[in-house]
Formats: sequence, C-alpha cells, structure tokens
Amino acid sequence: RCTFMGQSALSHKIAPANEGWVLSFDFDLTLQIPLPRLLPLPPGFNAIGSRIVRSTCNQRVEQTLLNVRDAYLEWASFPEENE
Repeated sequence: RCTFMGQSALSHKIAPANEGWVLSFDFDLTLQIPLPRLLPLPPGFNAIGSRIVRSTCNQRVEQTLLNVRDAYLEWASFPEENE
C-alpha cells in the first residue's frame, strides 16, 4: 500500500534595505511504495520519478506563494476592516 507524507512551512523576513517582505515556502513530500524484492526497473527509473516529483512540488509551491500574495494584497487593500 502506497503512502504519502508531507508538510509545508511558510515563512517571511524583511527584504534587504527594508523594501518589503520576502516570503519563502518549504515543502516536503515523502512517497513510500512497497516494491517486491526482485522487481526489474529500467535504468533511470528513479531519476525520472524524482524529476516528476520535483517539478510537481515546485509548481505547487509557486502556486501557493501566488495565492498567499493575492490574499495578502486583497486583505491589505481594505485597511479599515483589518484593524
């Protein structure tokens, strides 16, 4: 039975020269697939799988940061309601 385990962490810090904020997002994903002992895998199988997972994670992290940015900009545009 396959399992996924993951976690994400969004953090911020002041940008150089106090010109706003820098957001960063750490995303960890672990996929566990039990394989039979003698399963023949083609050469490069792990590398291809790693590239697919890396690409998917990068896309999701990028989209999450864009969503956070958009939500913040929307929130910040109504200062009287956010006090």
